[in-house]
Amino acid sequence: MSDAKPSRSLAKIAGVVAAATLMSKLFGLFRQQAIGAAFAVGPVADAYSFAYVIPGFLLILLGGINGPFHSAIVSVVAKRRREEIGPLVESISTLVALVLVVVAALMVVFAAPVIDFVAQGLEPGDLTRAIAITQLRIMAPMAVLAGLIGIGSVPYTHL
Repeated sequence: MSDAKPSRSLAKIAGVVAAATLMSKLFGLFRQQAIGAAFAVGPVADAYSFAYVIPGFLLILLGGINGPFHSAIVSVVAKRRREEIGPLVESISTLVALVLVVVAALMVVFAAPVIDFVAQGLEPGDLTRAIAITQLRIMAPMAVLAGLIGIGSVPYTHL
């Protein structure tokens, strides 16, 4: 038996996680300050918040490393031989891109009902609603990018 310490202590790992979490929160604060500086308080800022709900959800779900989508693909890839990974990831990327292009197109076409669902209570002639619909149409392609980001790092998890 040897008394060798593991190369990373629990305290070191916890410190890295704490630092990453703090950094994430600081970036979130800076993002909110940038939004506040760009849009101030009012209908444009509210519209941005409403428009970002669905694309932001997709980014977290599909694009976040260690998100559910990424984790599911990594668990499948981990069971494959190295030479099988490339074609598998290419197939998944193509399928996901096609599905998400359709999702993004649907968000553009049906932006008004999506905003009505997310921001219940806004009247049809409301300025906030009109701006949110336009912003959602601009943000819709983020769905495709989120999926490709989530898949893009998968091959590197098996190195």
